Amino acid sequence: MSEHAPRTLFLAVPGTQETRQLDLETVRHAVARGEIALDNWAWSAERNEWVPLAQLPEFAAPAPTEPPPVVPEPIQIVRVEPIPEPVVEKPAEPARVAIPAQVPAARTVTGPVGRMTHAPTHFTDSIKEHHEFPVFRTLFAVLGVVIATLIGVNYFMVEQPFRANLAKTPFAYVQAHAHLGAFVQPTVLLIHVLPNREINADNFADLLTALTQSAPRQALAGHEFTTISLTPAWLGVYAIDAADWQGFADMGGFTPEEKRQFVLDHLEWIDGAPLVQTFKTDTAAQRQAREDQVWNELVGRFHGT
Repeated sequence: MSEHAPRTLFLAVPGTQETRQLDLETVRHAVARGEIALDNWAWSAERNEWVPLAQLPEFAAPAPTEPPPVVPEPIQIVRVEPIPEPVVEKPAEPARVAIPAQVPAARTVTGPVGRMTHAPTHFTDSIKEHHEFPVFRTLFAVLGVVIATLIGVNYFMVEQPFRANLAKTPFAYVQAHAHLGAFVQPTVLLIHVLPNREINADNFADLLTALTQSAPRQALAGHEFTTISLTPAWLGVYAIDAADWQGFADMGGFTPEEKRQFVLDHLEWIDGAPLVQTFKTDTAAQRQAREDQVWNELVGRFHGT
């Protein structure tokens, strides 16, 4: 026994929350006779915790080969109050720390008559790993699949047919793209036209005709488009009502002036406001000047000026 080892031990009474204080030699003899198992829990002052007897330095070496001395009667671990400390020599006490409220429980079994022993108290069941469900990882995976699906649907059912049809018109050089509004609105068609120096006041109305003729007539699952949004940027700037959608496609027989007037009368701002604001007090010259200004600003956006 090391010089720092306690001369008395605190043992847990199997199947109870009680402890019993015994001197070291008495415990040694009881272990040798099989009355106390080495896996019985005892308080370790050095380690400041409850451990099996086998983990204490005093019981690490093999049991002595000579027969243990005969004692008058076997030791029984029962529910009793701690033995008073000897008067001559004061035993060492465990370090003054919070001792666990509960001691390890053990299954009590019956041994020889007049003797109480217990089953092993060490844990033999394998520890089961607890795996939490990866909520965020699953959510991101689902969102990724949804986004990829929407991009695929827009490309194969809207963008690709639109680009193929536009390539057959005189405006094949114009970079334009089409997709459902916000990629998920089946009744809104959004057409992006990148500004191009070749677009001018003379061919802008014809460009609108080519765009409407190239775009798909219906959305997913046969839904009719209610709004066609037109923009030279990322977000929609202008809007064409569904009732006027076919009218833009049928402007081929109009004169240039009729085409211009049809566009000014039926193309709206994205918020639904008319493109040209008119007032009852306007004269014909004032209305014409306002229409010329709006037309030049409209064409300028797609021309890139």
